[in-house]
Amino acid sequence: MHIADFYEDPLYGQLDIHQVNEQLIESKKSNVQVLTFSSSSLIFTSDLKFPITESVVYRICLQINQTKLELFGYITAIIQSDYGSSNLYEYTYIVNKSKHPSNSHLLAYRQMYLEKYQLSLEMNHTVKELDT
Repeated sequence: MHIADFYEDPLYGQLDIHQVNEQLIESKKSNVQVLTFSSSSLIFTSDLKFPITESVVYRICLQINQTKLELFGYITAIIQSDYGSSNLYEYTYIVNKSKHPSNSHLLAYRQMYLEKYQLSLEMNHTVKELDT
């Protein structure tokens, strides 16, 4: 889902290094802007450069509406971008279920946005048919 399609404001989060070689790390947090979001990954942009390596586990903290998310995972791709000096990254994650015992609230929002997106596709198709 493209964040801009569903929210008036950009979705920002904070990224930090959680583990390196299975050792817990306390690192500085970096602000990132989330551009797309799916059930297993997201695309974010940052002015910083991050490596692709399985030895580093990152954490991204986000808040969507009133739901706080703490996502642990890996940077799995660096994407070529036209964002000037910013870099685009694909981040594959799992939700920390111990801090979020129920994902039903998030799933309900996701379902609502998917329905809204489907409705907009149908409306666009109808408008195109009327124009022809």
